Amino acid sequence: MAPPWHPDDHPDYDGILTGPSASALSALLGGGPASAECFLRDTREVHRELYLSLTPPGFAEYAGTYRGEPGTALEDRECSAPGITKEEPTTFVAAARVATMLASGLSPAIDALVSATGSEPPGQLFLRAVKVFWIFGMIHPYLDGNGHIQRLAFAAAIAQRPELTLLPSWTIHPRPYDVDLAIAFENGLNAVAGVLSPYVAR
Repeated sequence: MAPPWHPDDHPDYDGILTGPSASALSALLGGGPASAECFLRDTREVHRELYLSLTPPGFAEYAGTYRGEPGTALEDRECSAPGITKEEPTTFVAAARVATMLASGLSPAIDALVSATGSEPPGQLFLRAVKVFWIFGMIHPYLDGNGHIQRLAFAAAIAQRPELTLLPSWTIHPRPYDVDLAIAFENGLNAVAGVLSPYVAR
């Protein structure tokens, strides 16, 4: 039986992720919009780089593999998160639908952000970037490590728009706004936008 995965139980969890997470963010912001868009379209390589050393023995495929991938230990793995402000847990997209939702949900949101005209108000462009962040989070394509990749994806989304600037206070690891975002996700897209707003100049 495939084991559960709790990377944060690793004794050097912070040491393993802090530097590489900062480097990944720096690379995204320094690589230009095209490079950042490539990351948005497929985050698996970066997930693998960040999390490979945190996978259980014999299960390196946990890093860089989407839930639902046929023929892997992740083919039938479901994900949920305990409620913070609500009794019921948040249930993420079923493993069998992850690939479909990435293609039919996340990809169109990225398209809309990238192709939006510069005549749109910056606030509307910001909401398009938030929607990319939101959809990725609700799909939860990986068994673990979704939050780190999601925060990198938000940076990559902001990098698509010259009208928007990600502020230096946005960090990937550690993440002081983690609980605030978890609560916001229980309360909808606008609540998430409210948490993300102070990290973006527009």
